[in-house]
Order: sequence, then C-alpha cells, then structure tokens
Amino acid sequence: MFNSVRGLMFLVGTYYFLQAMGGNPGLHTQALQKTAKELWHYSPAESAAFFAFLTIPWVIKPLYGIISDFLPIFGSRRKSYFILTAILASGSYAAIAWLGFSDQVVKLLLFNAAIGIAFSDVLCDAVMVEKGQRFGATAKLQSAQWFALGAAGVLIAFFKGYIAEFYSLAQAVRLSLAAPILVIAFTVVFLKEEKVISSGEAARNAWRGIKDAIRLKPLWAVACFIFLFQMSPNFGAALYYYEKDALKFSDVLIGHIDTVGSIGFVLGTFLFGLISQRISHEKMLRAIMISGVVSTLAYLLFVNAASAFIVSAFAGVVAVVAFLGILNIAATVCPKNAEGTVFALLMSISNFGSQLGAMSGGKLYETIGYSWLVLISAAFTACMWFFLPLVRQK
Repeated sequence: MFNSVRGLMFLVGTYYFLQAMGGNPGLHTQALQKTAKELWHYSPAESAAFFAFLTIPWVIKPLYGIISDFLPIFGSRRKSYFILTAILASGSYAAIAWLGFSDQVVKLLLFNAAIGIAFSDVLCDAVMVEKGQRFGATAKLQSAQWFALGAAGVLIAFFKGYIAEFYSLAQAVRLSLAAPILVIAFTVVFLKEEKVISSGEAARNAWRGIKDAIRLKPLWAVACFIFLFQMSPNFGAALYYYEKDALKFSDVLIGHIDTVGSIGFVLGTFLFGLISQRISHEKMLRAIMISGVVSTLAYLLFVNAASAFIVSAFAGVVAVVAFLGILNIAATVCPKNAEGTVFALLMSISNFGSQLGAMSGGKLYETIGYSWLVLISAAFTACMWFFLPLVRQK
C-alpha cells in the first residue's frame, strides 16, 4: 500500500493529522492561552516567552534526525522511535490531565510532550523526503501532510473555543492525549519498514551525507532565506490578547474565526498542489512575497467579527502556500543518506526564526501597539524581496 504515491500520501497525512490534534497546535492550545492569561496572569510578552520555551524541542530537531538516522532500535530507524516518542508525549499529558501542577511544572511536562511530538515530526519528514525523492513526489507528499494538518486545524479551531470556554486545562489535555495513543496503534498496525543493521558503514554513509550537505552553498542560501522569512515579527500570542482585550471577543468566537482561517489553510494546500508543478520556484517566491505583504497589511482591517473572518480566511490561504513553497525548496537540497538530519536542520532554523518573530511580536504589541506591529511585520516581509537572489541560485 505504501509503495505508491497515494499510499505514502495517506501515511504521512495521517501522522500529521494526529500530530496536530495532539500538540501542534493541539486541542488544548486555546485553553492553555486562556490559562496563561487569566489564571497565571501572564502579560503578552510573558505568554510569548512561555510558548517560545515550548518550541525549544522544535529547534533541536537535527538531534532527532541524527539519532534516528544513525542509531536504529531493534533494526528500525523510524518505527521504534515513533512508538517511543508517542509514549513520552502520552505520559506527559497524562500527568497534567490527572495530577495537576503549578505553571512551571506544567511547562516542563508540556516541554517533554513537545520533545515527543517534534521527534515524531522529524520521523515523518524523513519518510517524506526519502520516499518523495525516490518517487519524484516531494511536493505531493508535502501537500498531503499540510492538507491533513489543515484539516486537523479546522477541527481544532472549531472546538478549541468551546473547550477553552467550558473546560479546564487538565480536561482539555485529556482530549489531546488521545492523539499520541492513536499514533502508537497506527504505527504498530500500518508502518512497515525494512530491517536495518546498525553498522559503522551506515554511520559513515550518513556522516558523509551530512558533510556533503555542509559544503552545499544552495543549502545555506535556503537556510538563510528561511530564517529571515520566519523571523518577521508575527502576531502569535499578541493576536489573542488583541482579540480578548481590544475587540472583546469570546473564546468561542475566537475559535470560530480560527476555524475559517484553518479552512483557508486547507484551500491553500489545494492551491499549492495546483500551482507547484506549473510555475518556477522564482515565480512562486515572488508571489509569496507579494501576497505575504498584502495578507499582513490586511490585519489592519481586523477590527470586528465580520472583518476578522475575512482576514483570517485570506491569511490562512497565503500562509500555507508560502510555507509549502519554502518547504519544497528545502526538501530538494537534502542529500541522500542524511535526509532526516538535514531537513530537520532546515526546519529547526525555520522554527527558531518563527519563535524569535513571536517573541518580538509580543514585545512590540506591549510597547507600541497592534497597528505598528502589523506595519513592521509587513515591512520586514517586504524586505525579503532583496534576498530572493539567494534562493534563485538553487
């Protein structure tokens, strides 16, 4: 089944769907935001720092890639690690759900869960890159991954407002707990993998692949572009505070707005699938830059419920097309024998830049307000036009 492109699309799509439901972003995400704001009394900057801490496991993704590429367990480079990381996430969620702790202990437990989820993300991406390069279908597999992520996002966005409004954080985490448990079951039943014998030769091949990657100028050009693009000050936690404090939106309404954004996200994956094979990378990146600036400026119109729905839908489409375009370029520069490690490195650079953007966005919102945050973010994205020659050389 998984020796065809369609079978592989189902495989990687399922993993991404469960990953989203479990913690990226997760059914408990808005309940956590509400708890940080109203129970722990965090400021926007403090909330941004809290969530940035939880993304550290996503910044060290190359470590997971090295472990899975170099150190197979029971003859498996992927399957065994899928199961072990899901167990780690399940145990951490169970502790939060039934034992109850202070904000600092909850942060550490969520950090452990994030390690499990980020590690499984690396494993899924490694499968995508390996199989995608073999079948010449990285764009299709990425579209499947992000369509599944978007579909999960629609469900999460629709329910998370109700969950935040009527349930505690512990109760919300119990819902997210189901996802890593399902990952274990899905992996045991469906994931088939050829047995790998750990040897010095395999490690040398993988290390040779990493060294080859380090020498690739296009790889570092892509890495630089991804980092700068993602580092643009973004709304992150700031938007939730703006919706709650300035616009007086309820958690249920915020969830509905995010639902529309997630639907736009899903439509964006279809759009990317249609255009990715029809236009060049250069034209794709130009369109991403222009639409990114326009969609960011559109948040100046985010002033009531009606405009919020429209802006969220438009931004959802643009965001996923932009990110998928960058991911596709990243996948094409990954060398053989170290696909998981190198792709994880690029995604870690992306996550690090994104979290710097979220933290700067939270601080800017506190100091100069929402409108200036939008304008600065749009200006930063516009400046990325001057860095396009870096990626064109790819």
